[in-house]
Amino acid sequence: MCAFRGARKECAVNMKKKLFALFLIIFSFLSLASCRNSITNIITKESEEIEVTKISSSITQVYEKVSKGCVGLMVSDGTKAAIGSGVIYKYDSDTEAYYVVTNAHVVEDMTSVKIYFGNSKYNSAEVVGYDSKNDIGVVRFTLDIINTEFKKTIYINDFMNYTENDLVVVGQSVLAIGCPLSLDNFNSLTTGVISSVSETEMYTDALLNPGNSGGGLFNLEGRLIGINNEKTVWTTVTNEGSTETIPVEGRSRSIPLRIVKNCVSNIESAGGNIVRPLLGITVTTVNKVLNPESIYNGYLPVSDDQVFFIVTDFNQNGESFGKKYGIMLYDVILEVNDKKVVSAATISLELSLITKNDSIKLKVYRIENGIGTTKEIIVSFK
Repeated sequence: MCAFRGARKECAVNMKKKLFALFLIIFSFLSLASCRNSITNIITKESEEIEVTKISSSITQVYEKVSKGCVGLMVSDGTKAAIGSGVIYKYDSDTEAYYVVTNAHVVEDMTSVKIYFGNSKYNSAEVVGYDSKNDIGVVRFTLDIINTEFKKTIYINDFMNYTENDLVVVGQSVLAIGCPLSLDNFNSLTTGVISSVSETEMYTDALLNPGNSGGGLFNLEGRLIGINNEKTVWTTVTNEGSTETIPVEGRSRSIPLRIVKNCVSNIESAGGNIVRPLLGITVTTVNKVLNPESIYNGYLPVSDDQVFFIVTDFNQNGESFGKKYGIMLYDVILEVNDKKVVSAATISLELSLITKNDSIKLKVYRIENGIGTTKEIIVSFK
């Protein structure tokens, strides 16, 4: 009896030892898994932190480089003074002159222009010319004797010689550099993304304020992609019947590089101001689907296209080149310079780049004697 009880007791002890060993194995496995998860989480957080650091470092490096080619402008017409921003894009070794691109509305009709380098350093400058229609101006300066030190540090953003197209897409990160509100805020940096893009303009949520006009919009490689020119405003009518203009936050307009390059080239070639001729027509957008009862639908082509651009009026205050060279009321503009018109911006872009020595080719659809025909019209502005 006693021997039997001893065996049972020994058996129970062995069973407890086995259960304890099993418990240790399970506990060790769970601890290892937990440890691995913790390590994974730590690595993930470190990876995210490294990525953020890289981006911040990239912005810092780009700013450090391109800001040396960004300047402030102090301008005056003799009675009032204003400020703006600009980007140095060229150096002429023969004349030792630096060229700055800015907005036309910054330098237009100004009799005095000074370049500002920061730290109370000003330099005399002169206006080369401007294009009011596209809001682009060019200023030139040579370093005054007290500012020759800047020759070693000035950065030339040579966008006129960019060899490849800089694709601008919605969501792309951008840097805006300028002098908002006053020259005390010289070369202030704001960042954001491209909000929308068209052939004639682009918008960003990088914050701009008065004084940023003419400043550069750069990508993360430090390449200029546009010139900032205005903060969007919204005009509304109050209950009293008066109009109220409200600045819109997070929607700033910039002029695309293609237009900037064309305007700068025209200004340099002319050695002065550029006056863009007007076609002298009013074009109305007609959507057959959204406006099935439109009075203009009878003049539109039989086509699957929903939107057409139809001439509804001529300039009454001066010569209409369009009317002079054969455009007629209710003509539908199909192409401009062999480019299919897909939006009003297509027409605006081509017209914004012509000069008084140019001509423009239009393809129009016209109803004559009840029959629709396509015609080509060459309008000369010479």
